[in-house]
Amino acid sequence: MKLAYLLKAHKNPAQVRRLMSRLATKESCFLLTIDRNSDFRAFKRELAKLPSDVPYYWIVPRQDGTWCGPGLVLSSLSALEFALQMDEVPDHIYQISGQCYPIKPVRQIVAYFEALGDRCVMECIPPPVASWPDGGRFRIDKYHWHTPRWLPFDKGWREYPGDDSGNTLKSRALNAILKWKFPLPRKGPSCITDYFGHAFWSMTPQAAEYVLRFHRQHPEVFRHHKYTFVLDEYFVQSIIGSSSTWRSKVTGTHLQYCDWTKPIRPAVLTMDDRNVLQETEYLMARKFDETTNPEILNWIDAHLLERG
Repeated sequence: MKLAYLLKAHKNPAQVRRLMSRLATKESCFLLTIDRNSDFRAFKRELAKLPSDVPYYWIVPRQDGTWCGPGLVLSSLSALEFALQMDEVPDHIYQISGQCYPIKPVRQIVAYFEALGDRCVMECIPPPVASWPDGGRFRIDKYHWHTPRWLPFDKGWREYPGDDSGNTLKSRALNAILKWKFPLPRKGPSCITDYFGHAFWSMTPQAAEYVLRFHRQHPEVFRHHKYTFVLDEYFVQSIIGSSSTWRSKVTGTHLQYCDWTKPIRPAVLTMDDRNVLQETEYLMARKFDETTNPEILNWIDAHLLERG
């Protein structure tokens, strides 16, 4: 069973190398989508330190990886295209973040995907989503401005210290103007039904081929939803969910523990989260930051992975 990790990163190259080292097996590879606003040379230097038997591929063109923007979806689609053209097409393509980390031994992760067969790990939740404001309708009914990280006028206007998402006070003000200017709900293309779900999913090559074919046949869907809020929690999920055949092949779950209770969501996990990480059934967790909280990664290595 060949497993490809579709790894999306924008910071902390050394942490990305550490993640890849922990996940690498003889039957795995990594498809890397690096935010075009990031220092690509830093990633190349750091990943060159990996053992030669860890296969990884740079996915181009690099896209704007601003949080909630359409570039996150475009980079995923490029990686799926690449995976389907590989000499040995992977059996599963699992999208993760560079700030993820395994909390179960890699052999347990591999065994999970071996048992998965032809199913996809994905949430496909039709609105209304009970835990979201307005059931999530505001995400698709309204226009949203996605603030690129490179825009100089928007730097330094973070609502919370340490928030690098692009969800800034100025972008919120611009979005308020858009909602005032366009008060009526947007009407989306009729060829797709709305579904939401976690941005980090896994799919088979057959599912990937279906997603890419739908995208080619219905370019109006991406054009319309370019201004949807957090598109990577909607686009692929809606394509799969709109097909009864493919919807029947999804687990309805995801594989990552996240803490959504803090002001910056998901919260950066620290040593205070040891108990929940030890007790959870999730295979991976997000998000970690080696530059500010390296102790938790060291603890995971020693207590959850090496002894697992």
